[in-house]
Formats: sequence, structure tokens, C-alpha cells
Amino acid sequence: MSSFRHHSKRINRADLLQNLILFDEEALRALAELSCYQAPERKIELVLPDIEPEAVPVQPPPPEEPDIEPDEATHEPIHYYRVVKRVASDVLPEPENEEYELPEWYPKIPALDLDSVEAADVEPPTKEPLVRWAKLWPVLQRLLSEIKHTRQVDTARLIKQISQAEIPNRIPQKSRAQWAASVQVIVERPSRTELFNDDYNQLLDQLKQLRGTTGLKVLELIDLPKKVIRIRKGERYQTKQWRMPEPETKVFILSDLGLLDSTGKALEHWLIFGKQLARLGHKPMALVPLASRYLTAEVIATFDCVQWTRNSPLNITQWATVTQKAQRRQAEEDLLAWLSPAVTIEPALLRAVRHRLPALKQDVGTEAACWLSDDVVPSSVDFYFKAKSVEKHRERFKQLATEQPQLANTIVKLLRDYHRHVFPTQLHEEMLILANLMGEHLDPCYQEEVEAATLHWQQLLKALKEKAEGGEGLEAFTEDTLARQHSGIWRDKRSAHLPAMLGVLMSSDRQSAHTLPDYLVNSPESMQLFMQFYNQKSSQTNTYLLCQKGSDTLSLLPKDSALKNGSDFSQGVPLAEFNVRSSYALNQQHLEEGGVENKLVSLDELKPSQCFYLAGEEVHIERLTKPDWAMGVGYDAKGLYAETQNQDGDIYRWYWNPPIHHSNTEEFSSEDQIKYQNQYSGFWYQSLLVHPRMPQLPQWADVCIRDEVGLKAQVTLNGIEQWFRWIEPTTFRMGSPETENGRYERETQHLVTLTQGYWLADTACTQALWQAVMGDNPSYFKAENKPVEQVSWDDVQDFLSCTYEQYPLLNLRLPSEAEWENACRAGSTSAFNFNQDLSLKDVNYRGNWDDYEGWGEGALRATSGVKDYPPNAWGLYEMHGNVMEWCEDWFESFNNKPVIDPEGPVVGDNRVLRGGSWVRRGRLCRSAFRNRGAPTDSDFNFGFRLARSDDNSPIRGYARVGDKFEVFISYAKHVGKSSVVAKTLYRYLRKRNISVFFDEKSIGARDDWLGETKSALSESKIVLVIVSDSVFTPLSEKEINEVKSKGKIIIPVWVGVLAQPFPLQDITGVNLSGGEDTLHELTRLYEGISEHLGNYSK
Repeated sequence: MSSFRHHSKRINRADLLQNLILFDEEALRALAELSCYQAPERKIELVLPDIEPEAVPVQPPPPEEPDIEPDEATHEPIHYYRVVKRVASDVLPEPENEEYELPEWYPKIPALDLDSVEAADVEPPTKEPLVRWAKLWPVLQRLLSEIKHTRQVDTARLIKQISQAEIPNRIPQKSRAQWAASVQVIVERPSRTELFNDDYNQLLDQLKQLRGTTGLKVLELIDLPKKVIRIRKGERYQTKQWRMPEPETKVFILSDLGLLDSTGKALEHWLIFGKQLARLGHKPMALVPLASRYLTAEVIATFDCVQWTRNSPLNITQWATVTQKAQRRQAEEDLLAWLSPAVTIEPALLRAVRHRLPALKQDVGTEAACWLSDDVVPSSVDFYFKAKSVEKHRERFKQLATEQPQLANTIVKLLRDYHRHVFPTQLHEEMLILANLMGEHLDPCYQEEVEAATLHWQQLLKALKEKAEGGEGLEAFTEDTLARQHSGIWRDKRSAHLPAMLGVLMSSDRQSAHTLPDYLVNSPESMQLFMQFYNQKSSQTNTYLLCQKGSDTLSLLPKDSALKNGSDFSQGVPLAEFNVRSSYALNQQHLEEGGVENKLVSLDELKPSQCFYLAGEEVHIERLTKPDWAMGVGYDAKGLYAETQNQDGDIYRWYWNPPIHHSNTEEFSSEDQIKYQNQYSGFWYQSLLVHPRMPQLPQWADVCIRDEVGLKAQVTLNGIEQWFRWIEPTTFRMGSPETENGRYERETQHLVTLTQGYWLADTACTQALWQAVMGDNPSYFKAENKPVEQVSWDDVQDFLSCTYEQYPLLNLRLPSEAEWENACRAGSTSAFNFNQDLSLKDVNYRGNWDDYEGWGEGALRATSGVKDYPPNAWGLYEMHGNVMEWCEDWFESFNNKPVIDPEGPVVGDNRVLRGGSWVRRGRLCRSAFRNRGAPTDSDFNFGFRLARSDDNSPIRGYARVGDKFEVFISYAKHVGKSSVVAKTLYRYLRKRNISVFFDEKSIGARDDWLGETKSALSESKIVLVIVSDSVFTPLSEKEINEVKSKGKIIIPVWVGVLAQPFPLQDITGVNLSGGEDTLHELTRLYEGISEHLGNYSK
């Protein structure tokens, strides 16, 4: 073993030799790394720097090599850990005895009969009207009346005309106002105005009683204005298309006219509708449950609007008033604060509380704003506060109650009256919340209710802990209850049941890590209660070691299992020692977005981060880091590198090419310096670029350059150019989070590591490229620069075969599904790879989010050019929309387990399609959306994008660096099963950078087999023979011996059941005839090939 420059005195070479005898290679390697030794075969010359208290400097490369700036060298340093702080803490105290003692009040709690907990058989108070009926009905009569002439002579008017020497043309008649003969009432009930539904119903009932139903038609809008309406016929409703009313019909509207619609679309439709009525001679009247500040000049000009609110004169509005936005917002916040102690808020309670507040500040618009607030979750009957918002509103309630205790107690009475019909559990919860928020300001008359609420919740705690009969849904109910509590109540002695209930809930699932809220962790009394119900029993005192194993793992291990043979640390290097009685620790991590995450975990699952609590101590750790996808990092003569290991055990080295800064541009011409105004990103690549912008030209490429994004290479196929982008190894989250809008179940999010970089075409394959290779163009939308479409997965395989025949060095293929999504995301984690909202400016799609039939305004309704839309952050065009792109994988369901270099199943029914298309809805164009199709399917939105594996060779593994292996596959082309198996093996081996020779016509004449395959055999070290039971007789012993005598390895692969076995017993074959064992057999085949390659290299 060779040592690092700074030797550790803890373990010497003799200790390493002893460990080599006692333990396996992996344990030896981990011990060597942490002891500052390294195996020569790894050839990783890392220099361990001195660790200072304040900072950890990075060792620069040898002076004879080009300098690497320190900040660039630390881009991905290796992890090393140290304990920097250990202090006493009350956060997670150790139990004094072997058992945690429950609080003294717990045994005294009487049992609760859960079946007896029922809501009282009473009705809540009636909802208060927006305006008193006595004030409203004269207004309705005025609005819905018309002037009628009678047959009675208007004597006064006639005398006046005669006195003025006027000769009347006709005898004047008396006139009077009366209800219009025909009235059409249009009622809109969207979700945004559900709180007014009772008001609408009450007005309609009273209007029918006052006017009568003759000539009165009530229409309920189901869709937008001028579309579908619903008419009540007795006890049923009839749905029909709306028609314009007759000119003499009065049109009366009950609606917000779309003024509460945040998108503005509903208002736009109402204005169009009103103007169409005006053209037919109607001036529609609207009773709007909003204040004048909501109205606009255009609405007032289109409709005769009457404000339906208590401080309105109920006249037709002539102009809109303007109020300060800050004042309106404060009024809304105050109303929400007064309501925040309630678990649920019904429209009646909302109205009653608002009516107790100053009318000039709290109008009906404030009521609507609360219903539509982002801080609440509305339903058709009530709303409740979101857990993340309840804290600030209850803090405001506490402030207001202190300033206005009399008003606060009035609202307490309203809350009790309007909720007298709900379950007592909710009433008791609200009472405890009010007691906590109001303190001494709560009227003493409620003291008995507070005590009853405390006892009730203690009884629920006992039922939860002891799993009382009838309490099957109590756990879920408790979880919801805990989530909506504010922080202050957790420290209230009257609510001691809260931390206790949390402890009971979490104790039922001890295998998982649990996140604890800050207000619990920061309250020693609450934490003590929590632990009393979470971990009732503790074991005897044990000694644990905090150990670092390898370069990226910290674990807490029992000392007796971590220490063996005296000073031998087989499980890692110890960093600290703890005497522990409990079996849990609290891990604390500061989040990048702010705040702290506290997770309670069992000791054997503890993976410490910046801070954790254990055995009454607070422990802080400091570390350095490396890339997630790398197994290690280091320096060599070339510079900083990272190493990856694929699933086959081969190890690859990738060099960090640092960004090009302004200071690096001195060697460039003035024109180049202008081009380099923007920094060129750094990236990992198989070699370090000799020139900061000009990489070595790959053998398969015509041009290779560096730009702002990274590397790109150009190839020319039959005169058509295609650029490829370099995609470096990475780790990313594939799939979508459960919170993503538009997601599907088949998008389960999971961690994916791609240990190999790859090249991906920057555009979908164009029609020009397809035409140049295949000689035809199957596309529906013809244009050279548009993507080729109407191609199936099988068609693409034919295309790839043609490119391989014409340009064998290219080795083109389809990307795997993981490679495709990684490239599409380009480091993003949102639904799309750009920051702004989805629009037709960025993506060629249907133009709507989730409408199967409609098209958005401006949608192309056809494919576009492959570079008509902006590229993503990695320089790839139209990964969203235009055409769906075939991937190599068979389609399968995801799970949430991490994977490395996934390639999909070996067999399946459908291949993966990705990216959405011009005809697809917006939600189907997301980065995570997965589609599928049979390999023979083609459509005018099916295309593809070319990919290529990297040529980087492993630095160690089964074969020597520089060795090149070929596999010869012999099969009968005209036999379907043999052909399918051969092509499957071809793709499987090509992904592993193993060259493949084909013989597809020799098997039919067995006697000539060796002669016909002689040239191919001379280049190949491994021979795979695809054998079919129907057309091919197994090779003779003579033929096999002749092949083996040439230093070749022969492996038979049979399809179906052989009539006779192979003549040599030492030849092991595999069966790829299909079924459940196919994947296992194919894996075993590749393992066999790898083993033979390794043996050959030795």
C-alpha cells in the first residue's frame, strides 16, 4: 500500500496486513482510505489536507501540472467528517429509569364511551341576510316593473292641456307601474360564489311569493353565459341550450358577473353576453353581492348594477369607488383572524362575524375575499384554514382579542351558537383554542366548558393509546387535529394531550423516521410529554460509537460490534463515543430554503447531518462533499476527477473541466472575447480539454466544440448535419412529486443515477435526415426541417441498422427513458424545464392544459421546425411538445426505490414514448409524463431523437484498459424467434460498448458454417450461436473444438427445446425462448460474457 503525504499514526502497514487476513477486500479498502492509505491498483492519488478549526483547504495538484483554482478544485471534494461541538441539551433527555413514567394525571382519566359521542339534535341560527327583506323588496319591485296605460281618463292632465289652449290629439289616459309580464332571472352558481347560494335561494323564494310565478322564468347557468342553462320543472331540472329573450322581457341577473374570477375569463364572457343583450334592446339588471369597489366602468356601462350589501343605497350604480389596496387587505386579514379559532367556517358564521365588525371596513366583498383566500380550503358548505396559514391568523386573533376583549367575547358566543349542532369533539377543540388565545380575556362563564374540553380530549388520548373499542378512525382524526394546531397551544397545560397524542401516533410506526415540529422540539416540557408516550421502555445503558466508514457514510454503532480485536476498527473510524439508555436520536438539518427539519429516528437508522440530539447532548458535525453519482474523487497528473462504477463493476474516470472565466480569455482574439462575455459552464468529461474551448475530436464526429452550455459534436450522414450534446453522469429525481399539477400515478418519483455520460441529438430526427438515410419520407407534415413522424419503434430500428451499415463508428441508438428524462429536465425539478408558465411561445402543443377537444388560440395544429422554439438549459430543442419521441425501453411501472443506469425490462408489450406533441394537452407535455405504444405503432405525432454511448473505457474492471472485445452472433435470419433473440442480444451488448458481428445467412448450410464465418471469427473473441430446434442441428464436437482451438470462447444460446444436448458437457448455454426466466437468463448470459472477458484479459 502506498501512503498519502500526511501520514496517520493510528494504523500502520502491519495493521493493514492483519486486516487483509481477517476481513474482506471492501472492509480493507474502507479502512485504508480512512487511514490515509490507498491501494496502488486504484491509482487515485488523493492528498489529505490538514483540517483547521475554521476551514478545510484543498490540496492543489502537483506544481508541474497546470494550476487549478482552489474554488474550482473544491467543486466536488470528498466527504470527511468531524465532531465540532458537544453540549448538554434538554431536547432529548435520557430517562432516569428503565421505564418512562406516564404523567400523574393519566391514570385518573375516566374511560370515554366513543359510541356516545354524538352531535346535539339542534339547528344552528338562520343565516343573516345580506340586506333586510323590508329594504330589498321595494327595490326589486321597482327594477322588475313596467308602465301600463289604463282606460281611465286622466282628468287632471286633460284640464291642464285645455287651460293652456292646447287641443289634445287624443284623450289622455292614466298609467301605473306594475310587475313586468315577462321576467327572466339568470342565476349563476360557480364555486367562487357558493357562499351566496343561500342568499340566492331566499331571494328567489320571496320573489315568487311577492310577484307570483306567472311569466317568471328562473334559469340557472351550468356553463358560461349564452350556453347551457338549467330550468326547474317541479322536483326535477331540465337542461337545454339558452336562447335570447324576447325584446319585452326583463332580464334580471343574480351573479358576481365574473368579477371574483381571478383569471378574468368569466368577466370577459359576461361583458360579451351583456353587449349582445344590449344590441337586442335589453339593458340587463344585475343584483351583485359585491361592493362598488369591485365594479369596473365597463361593467357599469353594460349592466344596471345594484350592490347587494348592507351599506348600499340599492340604487343603480353610476360609478365605481376606489379604496386603498392595503386597507382592503387589512380588513380581509382581520376578518380571517376573528374566524381562525373555528375548525370549520360555514357561510352563516362568516356572515354573522362580519356583521359584528364595522360596516365601512367589512363589506360583502371582504366576505367573498375570505372565502376565496389562498389561506383556506373552501368546499360547497364551508371552509377551513390550511395548516401552514393558521398560525399567523391565530396570532392576529390573539392581538385583536387583547385590544378588543368585548368584541372577542361576542365572537366567542357567535362561534358557540353557530356550532351548537356539530360534534362535541369539535366544540371542545375550539374551546381550548379560544382559551389559549384569549387567556384572561375569556369570559369566566366559559370556565366549565374549558374544563370539560380538557377532560374530553384526555379521554380521547386514553382511547387512542389503549386502542379502545369503537375507535377505529381515531388515529386518522387525531392526525388531522394535530396538523391544524398553532404552536402556542402545544405549550398550554390544558392541551397536554397534544404532544402525548403525537407520541402515541409515532410509537405505532417505529420503523420510520418522524419529523417533529420546531415548537415541540423547542419546548422541554412538551418534548418530555412526547417521549413519555413515544418510548415507554428503555434498555440498559449501552456505549455507542459514531463512526465514519468510507468517504460518505456516518453511522452510530454499538461499541462491542464496532470494535474488534482491540484497536481494529472494521466498521469505520470512530469520531465520538456516547453512553445511551434510550434507543432514539433526533437528527436536525438546516434547510436551504430556511428553517430546520427535525427527524426522530432509531439509533441504527441515524445518518447524522449538521446536528443531532442524543442522550441529553447536542452534537454538531462538519463535512466536505462529492457528487452524488460518483464513488470517489481525487487528483492525478491531469487534474480533478470523479469515478463512477456501473452495475457490472466497471469503474470509469471523469475529469472536471472548469468554467471559462473572463480571466481565462486573454489568449483569445478580441472577437472571441466578445463571444465569451457569458461564462462557459464547467462539466465532467472523459478527458481534460487541452485547450479551454476546443476538445479533442472524437473519431465518430466531424466537428466538436465547446459553447456556453458545454460540449457539442457534429456528424454528417449522407450530406445532412446533426449536432449532438454531451450529457455528463448525474443523479436526478425521475418522475413527478405527488404535489405536481397534472401528474399521473405511473410517474412515481425515484432517484436515478446515470454512471455513464452520453451524447444526445440536440433535435428530433428531421425529415431531411430520414430521407438521406432511408430514401423515403413517411411524414404527414412535409418539410425538411420538421421532425420525421409516422414512424414506429420498429421503423426506427431499421433506420439505426442502416446508419450502422453506412457509419459503423457512430453506433447510434435510442436513448433510454432515464436518459431522455434527465436530458429533458436539464437540472430542473419542476413540471417543465423552463421557469415561466407553459405557453405557446415556448412549446408547440394543443394550447390548453387538459381539454381533449378544444384548441388554444394560436395553436399551430401541426408540427413545427425542430429549432423553432427555445432550447433548454443543456441546449436541447423541443423536449416538450412537437412530436413524442420513442425511447429504447419497454414500458414498465416505476417504484420509489433508487436505481442505477436503468434500462427497462428485457421483454414487454409496449415501448416508451416521451415529451408530448403538437396535438397533446399541456399536462401531457410535462417532463415526467410517460406514454407508450406497441413497437409497430406509428402516428403523425410519433418521432424520435438519436443517442450515442460514450467511448470512455473503464480504468479497471473485468478487462484491461484499451482491450477491445467483439462478439460474433450467428443466427438464421428467416427464423422469427432466432432473429428476435439476435437483435435483442445486439442491443443489449451494444449498450455495453461491445462490438458485434452478424452472420445471418450461414446457418442454413451447416457444413459450410466454419468456412463462411472465418473472417468474422478471426476478429471475435466470443462466439454466440443462436440455435433453433426447428432448423438448426447443434454444432458437432469437431466444430466446437476447432473454434476453441483458435482461442475463441463459444456460448450456445438456444430458442425452444433442443432435440439433443450439446456434445460437450463443459459448454453452458442459456435459454431465451421467452417466459418469466428470460430476464434472468439474459443477465446470466452477460455475466458469463463478462467473466470470459475477464479471464481472457488475465
